[in-house]
Amino acid sequence: MRPRRRRVDRTGRVWQARTGALVATLSGHTGRINGVAFSLDSRLVVTASEDQTARVGDARTGEQLAVLSGHTGAVRDAVFSPDGRAVLTASMDGTARVFSCDVCGSTAQLLALARTRVTRSLTPLEWRQYLHQP
Repeated sequence: MRPRRRRVDRTGRVWQARTGALVATLSGHTGRINGVAFSLDSRLVVTASEDQTARVGDARTGEQLAVLSGHTGAVRDAVFSPDGRAVLTASMDGTARVFSCDVCGSTAQLLALARTRVTRSLTPLEWRQYLHQP
């Protein structure tokens, strides 16, 4: 008897909590989705995937608005900045990245939030490598 293979669905879905109705389907990933987060205004959703990308989509329509790439390992998690204009990703490649885009905007608030949660100072090498700052 052959072992049964698990089918991996590479889509995200947004459901209406009160009614259980499907609101939107988020597609585009070629690997398993590891994490999902909504912007504070619930307008946007970001998905983190084994395919080394994060994708930003419209939570009402499922329309893909941005593909955030650059990691060399699976993206394990992604979160929005408090203003919803930047996304921070964490990857199995050992890096975290801050993405700014047309739908996401500036990174200043996300960096301020990250500074309140980092448990140690970054080394000069880490500043250059991860934040692209001298």
